[in-house]
Amino acid sequence: MSGNNFEITEERLKEYTDNGFIIVKKLFDEEEVRKFKRCFEDTEEVERNKIRVDDSLGREVDLTVWNHPGNDVTGMAARSEKIINAAEKLLGGKEVYHYHGKLIQKNAKSGGTFLWHQDYGYWYKNGCLFPEMLTYFVALDKCDKSNGCLKVLKGSNKCGRIEHSMVAGQTAADIDRVRELKKKLELVHVELEPGDALIFSCNLLHCSGPNNSDRRRWAYLMCYNTRHNNPVKVHHHPCYTPINKNFFVARRENNDLWEGNNFEITEERLKEYTDNGFIIVKKLFDEEEVRKFKRCFEDTEEVERNKIRVDDSLGREVDLTVWNHPGNDVTGMAARSEKIINAAEKVLKGSNKCGCIEHSMVAGQTAADIDRVRELKKKLELVHVELEPGDALIFSCNLLHCSGPNNSDRRRWAYLMCYNTRHNNPVKVHHHPCYTPINKVPNTAIKECENYTDFTGKQFMDPKENSTIIVK
Repeated sequence: MSGNNFEITEERLKEYTDNGFIIVKKLFDEEEVRKFKRCFEDTEEVERNKIRVDDSLGREVDLTVWNHPGNDVTGMAARSEKIINAAEKLLGGKEVYHYHGKLIQKNAKSGGTFLWHQDYGYWYKNGCLFPEMLTYFVALDKCDKSNGCLKVLKGSNKCGRIEHSMVAGQTAADIDRVRELKKKLELVHVELEPGDALIFSCNLLHCSGPNNSDRRRWAYLMCYNTRHNNPVKVHHHPCYTPINKNFFVARRENNDLWEGNNFEITEERLKEYTDNGFIIVKKLFDEEEVRKFKRCFEDTEEVERNKIRVDDSLGREVDLTVWNHPGNDVTGMAARSEKIINAAEKVLKGSNKCGCIEHSMVAGQTAADIDRVRELKKKLELVHVELEPGDALIFSCNLLHCSGPNNSDRRRWAYLMCYNTRHNNPVKVHHHPCYTPINKVPNTAIKECENYTDFTGKQFMDPKENSTIIVK
């Protein structure tokens, strides 16, 4: 089996146990491989975090390593059902977690050699007590003998851990022992097509030669450990961290008008907004759309360059990036989409019942009258708005709201889109735009848009022109 139908049968489990590896053809299809490549090729993070490994023979291998899967395209793969379920079956049915991920770049005519080693030769030193670990080696490019494909010793997983030492800047298995094993075990050149994968035991001896071809050889590696084998010492890779498994659930075909592209403001929702000052819409944006937003914000220097740091006077800061026009990037498609614009045109007719409360500058922020807020809290219900990625809170400009500090080990990023009516066009020029017609786009434009980095026309805010905050 391959692709999304891939699963570990009893035959494949026996093959893995006997040989120390299995090869899965087309574990990822062409579209998925293309997305992986784009993710690695289109971000400065890969280049910025690249490690250059010298093989002592005048060649180098570029290596990028990260600890947690994240929510980008590659993270969706590392957290996918087919990957996690297979890993758990191969490792005795134990719960697994993502130990780390890697991008290995052997570039044309320059990619160097990796010496014979077992991954457990490294990971043993990290406090992992059992060899309950494995790796997925996913070919992003064609891998063959000429460009330095992997070589494995079939059945070497049964040797147990072999002593490793530093050789020419790499941690390598005992050379004499490897020499003897090569006399007894079959040497397999793992030649793969893009999307094919080698899944191998942490005790499998493997190496790779130089890239002597005029083609690059890039590979994406996903490494897993069992919860049972949680390292006994803190090191450069993570201890047990539960995986938020991605189930690849298909889009539901129903008439739910409260979610996603079918969202619209019904009379009931309009009344709810008018009465309460807000409505919550579950899954206004689905996983793919949220992933595109994250990539857009994470993969561009514009966000960092235009970041405003706001002090809360309690020793904490909030980073804020503000722009005036939607633009033509992925986030602009969302801000201009039918489901957002159509809803906004209806809900902006209402207002919160308290009306406008006096605000003043407090600790560098513009805040509502504290005494009035105190009295209102005695009469009104306090709602903690807890949301999943893609959920949305749509609220009136008169709704009182605040947020506490982030005391967790997780970030909390949010994308806000603010709208005004043409009828309410400002009577003075300020740091936000006066009436500018919106070129509305269909809801499908969000997923169709592939612009993640060109923020032309968004007009990022200069904090010196904004009198509502004091920035650091």
